[in-house]
Amino acid sequence: TIFFVHGSSMASQPTFDLSVPGRPYSSVMDWFTERGFDTWTMDNEGYGRSDKHRPINSDIANGAEDLAAGSEYILKHSVSQKLFLYGISSGALKAALFAQNHPERIADFTNLGLCDHGITLVVTLAQGKVFLHRDHFPSAEP
Repeated sequence: TIFFVHGSSMASQPTFDLSVPGRPYSSVMDWFTERGFDTWTMDNEGYGRSDKHRPINSDIANGAEDLAAGSEYILKHSVSQKLFLYGISSGALKAALFAQNHPERIADFTNLGLCDHGITLVVTLAQGKVFLHRDHFPSAEP
């Protein structure tokens, strides 16, 4: 089961399940589904079709909490016992924090777009534990 995690500039559907006439693989979810994968995504609070009534900052920590709730639902309705996470942009940060907090729910993950202002976050899954490392590259300073 693949759980796709959107970033902060766009909701889940246009990011992972876009339908474009004449372009059959605009939806990465459809592409993986056709190859036998169970695919899921969700809108974090404040994005897409989610609730927008609480006066909160939809930050990384809130996103990771949303993923915890979403993953609980997915695992109850899926044959899988663990998830493959795919996070993009700030969704990679939300996915990494969620994986750190709930390693028992994670089979593996791929996170893309972890760079911001010369800081690179490296995410590693090893022996069922998630490790987060921050490396600073002075040459990337403005």
